Amino acid sequence: NVLTAKSGTTVTIDSVTQAPEPTPTPQVPVATNSDKALVVVSSSHPQQKSWYNSNKVTVSWTLPREANAVKTGFSARSDSDTSVLYDSMISERTITDVEDGRWFFHVNYKTAKGWSPVAHFGVQIDTVNPKNLFIEAKKGERGGAFVKVSAEDALSGIDHYIVAVDN
Repeated sequence: NVLTAKSGTTVTIDSVTQAPEPTPTPQVPVATNSDKALVVVSSSHPQQKSWYNSNKVTVSWTLPREANAVKTGFSARSDSDTSVLYDSMISERTITDVEDGRWFFHVNYKTAKGWSPVAHFGVQIDTVNPKNLFIEAKKGERGGAFVKVSAEDALSGIDHYIVAVDN
C-alpha cells in the first residue's frame, strides 16, 4: 500500500470557445505570368483547414514590382474569379462581419504581360458556441473520478474539450 494521504480536489469544467493559437501558414506559391509567385497568407485565420471564431478576416500578399493593378474577390466558392479592381497597389485586405461558414479570398494582379492567374485562400468561421453541453462526473470504483463530456456543433464540429483540475 503506497497511499499515505488523501485530500479533496475541485474539478471545474467550462465550455470555452477560443480561436487556436496562430501558427505560421505554409506559403504555397501560385503560378503566375511573372518570375515571382503570388503568395496569400492570413494573420487572422492562418491555417486554411482550421475553424476560427473571429468573423474579421485579414489577408495579405506580396506583389512583384512590375504589377500595375490588383483585383480581389471574396466568396463561398473556391474557384471564383476576382471582381473588385484597385489601381493602387494594395497588398492587404480586411473583411469584417463575415458570416459563419467556409469562405475564399481571391486575388490576382496585372503587369505589362497581362493578368496573373487567380490565387485563392480559404477561411473557415464558426462563431456559434456548441449546443447541448452535457457534463457528468462519477466516482470511480477504485477511487479517482470519471468525467463524461459531450456537446453538438453542427458547423465545425468539436475539436477538443479542456478540463481543468484545481485551476
